[in-house]
Amino acid sequence: MKQRFAILALVALVLGLCVPPVFAQATGSVKGVCKDATGKPITDGTVEWLSQDTGRKYTLKLNKKGEYFSLGVAPGKYKVTLFDHDGKELFHYGGVPVSLDEVTQDIDLQKEQAAQAAGQGMSAEQLKAQQEQQAKAQKENMTVKSLNEKLAAAKTASDAGDFDTAISTLSEATQEFRFFGPVREITKSMLVRYLHIDYDREIAIVAIKGQKKKAQMLGVARLTKESAGSAEGEFAILVRDEYQGKGVGTQLMDALIQAARDQHIREINGDVLAANAGMLGFAESLGFDVRPSEDPEIRKIVLRV
Repeated sequence: MKQRFAILALVALVLGLCVPPVFAQATGSVKGVCKDATGKPITDGTVEWLSQDTGRKYTLKLNKKGEYFSLGVAPGKYKVTLFDHDGKELFHYGGVPVSLDEVTQDIDLQKEQAAQAAGQGMSAEQLKAQQEQQAKAQKENMTVKSLNEKLAAAKTASDAGDFDTAISTLSEATQEFRFFGPVREITKSMLVRYLHIDYDREIAIVAIKGQKKKAQMLGVARLTKESAGSAEGEFAILVRDEYQGKGVGTQLMDALIQAARDQHIREINGDVLAANAGMLGFAESLGFDVRPSEDPEIRKIVLRV
């Protein structure tokens, strides 16, 4: 009897191993590569797989090659959406099926735009111009995002030593154009003036590279009103020599102008040496009017905001 019971138990165990569990849930996997309008991998976005049957959502991050991958995706129909780093939708597909097999769903914005252009009757030249414009906008957005991230570290990095280093490494020409004369020594009063602002009268925008102890000040733009209720403000900007001509000054001024609008300031003005052709050209590119002043060596630049 014992031997018969043992045999029955063994048979039952074997059958149990051969029969798949009733409650096991079979799932599939998804993967893909995402590229922007220029054909380059999108490295800082996410791909969302949203079940059109259950509403379940899988959010997958893109790696440095623009790739994503996930196991354990329940079978069904999905809406697949590509988002950029700010959560803005770039493209989506609907009704994408997921089975027990691996599903590959690439998102190539360049190809999708070409297909859309063909449907709209756009020429190859028009499509190329559109893609170049979108690539430029994307680059500018990334620059703004990067600058905003650096600005968040400004309080940490704007210490006396860093500002002193920033000034001491400027070329003599840059110092003369900014301070109307070479400056090699940063006095305590100067540090207090530049590192502590009156929030009722002043706005300061700082560009920072790196974080914490490795943070480095690249430039600063300031706006000062004569009084708290004034609708006019005088601006000043300073960018380290090695970062001039790389868009830092433009981003600082764009941020400063927007901050002025937010503060209901109607006019921004400043004094520039007449010999500083670079700064005068830069101001004109931002929409400033260049006017003469009482001093023939000084030009007054004015922007109505």
